[in-house]
Amino acid sequence: GDLRDTPTAPTFFERITKDIEIVRVALLLTGCVQGIRNTVYEYLTSFSDYDWVWKKDKDEAYREFVTSDPSLGDYESQLKSFVKVDQTI
Repeated sequence: GDLRDTPTAPTFFERITKDIEIVRVALLLTGCVQGIRNTVYEYLTSFSDYDWVWKKDKDEAYREFVTSDPSLGDYESQLKSFVKVDQTI
C-alpha cells in the first residue's frame, strides 16, 4: 500500500498544542521571559557610560595620553574626570 494512506500517530507538538492548559502556561512563560529579558537589557545598558573601564586597555590608554605630551592641566582634567565617575558611581 501507499504510505500516505496509513494513519500516523499525532506528533508530540500536536499533542501539546491541543492541551489548552499547557498552551496557556507556555504563553505565560514566554511573556515572563521576555519581560525579564527587557529588564536585564535595561540594567546592562545602564552601565554603558562606564564601558570604557573594561573595554579599553588601561596601559594603551595611558600610553596614548602620555605620548600626547600632556600639560599639568591635562593631568588635572583627566584626574577630575575620574573623580567625577567615582562620585557618580
